[in-house]
Parts: sequence; C-alpha cells; structure tokens
Amino acid sequence: MEKSDYTKALFSENGAAAPSIAKLELVTMSATLLSLTEVSKLLDKPEVTIKRYARENLLPSVKEGSDLKFPEDAVKRYLEIEKKLN
Repeated sequence: MEKSDYTKALFSENGAAAPSIAKLELVTMSATLLSLTEVSKLLDKPEVTIKRYARENLLPSVKEGSDLKFPEDAVKRYLEIEKKLN
C-alpha cells in the first residue's frame, strides 16, 4: 500500500483520525483480546483506571458491543514498560 493510501485509510478528509479503521488494524495485530476485568487483574488496577487508560490511549482498546476489549500483546507490553519504570 502506498503511503498516501495508508494515510487516507487512517485519517478522514478533515485530517482527524478514523478510530474505527485504526482500531480494526489493531485487532488484526493480536489474536487474543482480554476483557476489562482480566486487564484490571493483570495490571492490579481498578477497572475505572483501565477505562481511563483506554480513553487516553495509554492502552489500545476496541469495543465489542458494550464491552471494552484489549489486545493481549499490548497489555503485555504495558506490563513490561511499567516494570522497567518501577
């Protein structure tokens, strides 16, 4: 895919990110999606904090119906970075 095609796929006409496409690509990178509860337990943080991380794009997420799902590889990367910082 040419760079311009890729840019068009990720951004709308007004230059704003097209989150549904970006998140779709994210899902294809990881075969396993974790639930909010699973991520909360893995990171040892309250669910409200995990939701904030998702909202602030600190943790990538996708919506499945009314549920937030998180790619397992992204959660593992977050854990590795957090361990290095502490």
